[in-house]
Amino acid sequence: MISLNRKADCSGCGACVQKCPKSCIVLQTDEEGFLYPSVDENSCVNCGQCSKVCGILSPYLEQIPKYVYGAQIKDDVILAKSSSGGVFSSMAINVLKKGGIVFGARFDKDFNVIIDSVDNVDDLEQLRGSKYVQAFVGNSYVHAERLLKAGRLILFSGTPCIISGLLHYLRKPYENLLTCDFVCHGVPSPLVWNLYISQLQSKCGMLCGQPKFRNKKKGWQRFSFSYHVEYDKEEMTVYSDHQDNIYMKAFLSDLILRPSCYDCKFKKGKSHSDITLADFWGIDKLYPSKFDDRGTGLVMVNSDKGLGIIKELDCHKWLVDFPKVMQYNSAFFKSPEMHPNRSIFFEQLNICSENVEKLIDKYVYINLYQRIKDYVKSYIRKRKTAKFIRGGGNLVKVSFRNKKNGWLKYELSFVFELNNK
Repeated sequence: MISLNRKADCSGCGACVQKCPKSCIVLQTDEEGFLYPSVDENSCVNCGQCSKVCGILSPYLEQIPKYVYGAQIKDDVILAKSSSGGVFSSMAINVLKKGGIVFGARFDKDFNVIIDSVDNVDDLEQLRGSKYVQAFVGNSYVHAERLLKAGRLILFSGTPCIISGLLHYLRKPYENLLTCDFVCHGVPSPLVWNLYISQLQSKCGMLCGQPKFRNKKKGWQRFSFSYHVEYDKEEMTVYSDHQDNIYMKAFLSDLILRPSCYDCKFKKGKSHSDITLADFWGIDKLYPSKFDDRGTGLVMVNSDKGLGIIKELDCHKWLVDFPKVMQYNSAFFKSPEMHPNRSIFFEQLNICSENVEKLIDKYVYINLYQRIKDYVKSYIRKRKTAKFIRGGGNLVKVSFRNKKNGWLKYELSFVFELNNK
């Protein structure tokens, strides 16, 4: 029987629920909006299947990519709609044209994020684009297993914990399964998202179509949160810069992430996906001739199967140096730091949820002392990350008034360089 002593020990993948032969495990929502397993002890036969498929109880080993590419889809229309370089869309189209099925995250009619599947290119739009909310996996592992046993080609995409959950659930390799995860910052609370959307609609009216967390109208690096509303019988798009949007502030400041995200057990390639995708942050500094503000993806190939499909993609792609590019994608190695106001934020949210924007605005900012303390911790973690990459790094600059986010929002910052060992 699976036993949960700490909420940080559950990623919410739902593998245990789907594997239970007696259906005695259900997922229940806690006061923060996250799902956790609950076992009916009277129905449990102690078969141990739930524990065997838990990616946290039985973690995979770390793995370094075999190859790393910079990539950008050649189709300009799809590139504009994609969060980054359109690599996921290119892979999905490749699989769909072969008669396969693609699993990924989409919005339902109430703007909840769920894992679902599509079998044609027209429906692929639903899965395209980043969705910064924890997805409900449902019975997607069961569905994928049935299709795999029937011989269908499957591309299954999701967070590292979702992919690890799938592979643990299946417990055997399938040649007709291709898995794809991404470098994950963490998954925000569905409760906070639902309250934010509800408040948004109370002010602006019903949303039309799906919101976009990574609208590239102002460019890939200056992406915006956008949504569509009907105004005076016409559809209007509303944009807010990701640094100004209150929900994105809560997400990027690590205020509303799942407890397990702050000590993620699936970093450093532990999901064992075939492909890991990321934004190619730092391309303007590392490979300036390749920089394109329409978006470029980073593709980490973890298996021969993954390499096979990458070679087939209709993308511009080139090999890059893994240690070099990881300087700008440290989330591959390290978990986010828990926001010091996280606990009090959720306490207050359960007392007064009418104005989630006001609560976020109140608790998202932290005082200078705490920022200094957090940056020192962050620097120590960066040293550990640097050691993992190349064997160490050196502090070269400290700035007490870094104005990257403006004069009034100055930060303490550290600059360090990696040793070329």
